[in-house]
Amino acid sequence: MRILIVALEYLEPEWLETLKCIEETGLPYEIVSRDGVGNMSRAYNTIIAKNKETDYYWFVSNVTFKPQMPYELAMACETLGWAGIHPAMPTSDHRFQWPNGHEPKETPFIEWTAPMVNAEVFNSYPLDEMLPYYYMDLDWCHRVKPKKVGVHHSQVIGHTYLRNKKEHPIGQLRKQLRNYWTPISQRHMLQKWGKNWQQDLWPK
Repeated sequence: MRILIVALEYLEPEWLETLKCIEETGLPYEIVSRDGVGNMSRAYNTIIAKNKETDYYWFVSNVTFKPQMPYELAMACETLGWAGIHPAMPTSDHRFQWPNGHEPKETPFIEWTAPMVNAEVFNSYPLDEMLPYYYMDLDWCHRVKPKKVGVHHSQVIGHTYLRNKKEHPIGQLRKQLRNYWTPISQRHMLQKWGKNWQQDLWPK
């Protein structure tokens, strides 16, 4: 089973904690850039052109994790035949992402914080680049829904180290861009999925 880690570069110095975790896995990795503040979907989609014969992409943002985690996630994804699986996150806004037992469980969608994704599926269904910060995960999971996604509750990532520190200037700029793009992305979702897009794609 071939796993390629696709790391979204952050310009905050704390991101070196993520890079250290990545290097400790011993797996091949590619760092994709959005110039610190730009389009996440576009940055992640660049991996398709660079694809080095792999079975799974692990898309990693500003998180920390144990070295064996990508193997455990990929093994679960392979066994279940799912399009993607996410580690649990105590920091998630969605309860189904919280640690809850030891088994993988199917979920309505997975966030784009640290998803392990079947490479063949992703190459066929890249992220929508009109959704640069928010909703790309809802959109992607809805498009691959027959193939299923879920959360591996015994695999837990750390996802607080950039949030809990004094905000870096690049983070402030990124927040401004996210706020600017949010209504544009909402209009795009409305046009793409109809007036009930939130309840259809974001079930409670």
